Amino acid sequence: TSGQPIRYKLHITNYLNVVGYILRFIITFVGVGGEKHATVLARNQTIFTPSGWTFSIWGLILTTEAIFVFLQLLPDHRRLPAIKKGIGYWFFTTCILEIVWKCLFSYEYFFLSSVFMLFTLASLITIVSKQSEIPPDGTIQDYWLLRAPFSIHCGWIMFYFALEMNLLAVNHTKKAWTQIEWAIVSLAYLTCTAIYILIWKRTADVAIVLPIAWGTFGVALELTDPTKKINKTFGNGSLTTIQVTSATLCGGILCIAIIKVTIMIFAKHAEQYEDKPEPKRPEPKRDNYSQV
Repeated sequence: TSGQPIRYKLHITNYLNVVGYILRFIITFVGVGGEKHATVLARNQTIFTPSGWTFSIWGLILTTEAIFVFLQLLPDHRRLPAIKKGIGYWFFTTCILEIVWKCLFSYEYFFLSSVFMLFTLASLITIVSKQSEIPPDGTIQDYWLLRAPFSIHCGWIMFYFALEMNLLAVNHTKKAWTQIEWAIVSLAYLTCTAIYILIWKRTADVAIVLPIAWGTFGVALELTDPTKKINKTFGNGSLTTIQVTSATLCGGILCIAIIKVTIMIFAKHAEQYEDKPEPKRPEPKRDNYSQV
């Protein structure tokens, strides 16, 4: 009847999102042969490799995207603009590209894995860009459950791509100076990315830069007690330079993000105050005897 809400049928993208997530989940925790990622990273230690606990962010990414996959199946969420137009086939594409990347990485095909990681990053940037074109509805659910998971995922892949470049450098040459140059280039790339997102782009989405801060914090902390291999390859001056630069970048990102969020909160409250209609003043009572 006309009084009942419209219940949209499940679209093929809803099914593909479930299939893509399940396949990626299986590949992440079961694998398809090859080495575990932790083993690969330990064997190919770089000056830019963060502490092992840093990679626990994958748990947050998988959990938040699992919630999204569940929500996008519900009747009142299936055809929301943030899902229908903002994501479409791109989440499934991201899952498939990430599966290929994980397989190549586990067999230490770093050049090919870097290529597919770049494709994965491009797919996530597409999701974030398309969702940014859709006005938010102002609810916590709209941002933290339908948008932020992909921003966090995108920011982490931005950092991980820089790590992949350093893995390529280690496998290409054993020269310490070349590896230091790649680490400096990686930090410069992450700095420019953070500046563009936080300052130049004028976006309200600051979640995308938080994984970059998380990753660089992990790099700085790892270099406080580096492995024997890293100590043997690099001098104390080089280690200190990368450590301090990483810590400074992490702190700078967090400070600017906090300032930006604070400004947005005050601006929103000021806008709501301006839109609030002024209360009508009561008209003064007339004294009939004053005119006598």
